[in-house]
Amino acid sequence: MKLSPSRAIAIAAVLAALVIGFFAGKLKSDAWVDKGEPSKPTANTARQPQATASQFTPETKRFRNAEPAARTESQALMQIRQYARERHTGPLSMTVSKFEAGEFLAVWSILDELPEDPFYEEVKGRALLRAAQLENLSVILKAISETHGTGNVRNAHYQKAFSYSKESLDQLATKAAALNNKGEQDAALRGMARNLSLISDLSKFDMLAFARDAPLDVSQVIKEGLGNYPVSQFTGLDDATLEKRVMDALSTAKSLGGEGSFSGEFVHEVASGMSPDLPFKVWPLIERSYPDVASDPAVATPFLNEMIRQDGLKALGVVTHFPDIGQDRLAAAASNAMSKDSSKMESWYEANHAGLEASHASAIAGGAAEYSAKSGDAETADAWLNRIQDPAYRQAVEGRIAEIQKARENR
Repeated sequence: MKLSPSRAIAIAAVLAALVIGFFAGKLKSDAWVDKGEPSKPTANTARQPQATASQFTPETKRFRNAEPAARTESQALMQIRQYARERHTGPLSMTVSKFEAGEFLAVWSILDELPEDPFYEEVKGRALLRAAQLENLSVILKAISETHGTGNVRNAHYQKAFSYSKESLDQLATKAAALNNKGEQDAALRGMARNLSLISDLSKFDMLAFARDAPLDVSQVIKEGLGNYPVSQFTGLDDATLEKRVMDALSTAKSLGGEGSFSGEFVHEVASGMSPDLPFKVWPLIERSYPDVASDPAVATPFLNEMIRQDGLKALGVVTHFPDIGQDRLAAAASNAMSKDSSKMESWYEANHAGLEASHASAIAGGAAEYSAKSGDAETADAWLNRIQDPAYRQAVEGRIAEIQKARENR
């Protein structure tokens, strides 16, 4: 077919444009490579990674088969670093127990730069608790040994570390013995006492073997641990569990009496440490199963004091059975009872005073009178004064009330 002149000219123009476009594109591509810039992706190369000219160097080739990069920090560690730097106390306290295994040393170095302050010491305690779940105790002790600050601060950290550790008591004793000085060892032993008190079932633990084989004296550890054992692990103990833990602790103490560094009265020493938290429940168990121990003033005193502090009116039902209880304790119980409910205190007195020893009744009335005077109720104070049967004791109480009233007038 023969082309017309005009059609031939049009075809020639199109071919010329294609040739010019090809050479222009090639020149542009070469210019990108000459400048060390990546070639622009085409439709066929859009999904292929493009290397730059600078990537193909001996240095690049040397690292092509290098080890993968080290594991990055957890988000918690990065946040701990940020919150510590910016002193964001609330977020720091919440985040410090979320770091991962292998990060404790980094966390501790961050916290160690914080000022000595009760809040930051609490934060460090939370970090130690977390570390005890993740790390070997040796790692934790190494970090503490490099802590800034005073020996007392470091020792407090040692105590917490030994308290929180999941390692056996035998292992803890070995590591405590390896510490640098007596102060550090004593702190570790205090932590071990807390650790001992948290054992789930004391009856399955060979306490005598532990005491005999430990590389240092653990008698105080055992005394404190057994004393706190009944109530340290649980809240809201049912009576059966509480009774078992009390009896296990006392029977263990009795089995150690007279062994090595343990005195024959060791069960009395352990019993005297059981009063905190639940004196009204623990005391009847001791009275029933160990009456000789309950009659020991050294054992009874901490229980009675704790009862008086917690509930004076309820305590009066116990403390008045002790002939040598002392008037000061009875007066304190009455004062506590008055502070809770003065009408109940008066009702109790009217119902029970006839059966009390005269000195006990006087002391209780005197305590109520002084409390009333301190509260500014002179009329009630006089009514209680008139119940005091002992003239000498009444005169002493009147003198103290006069001083109280004078001090109130001079305010």
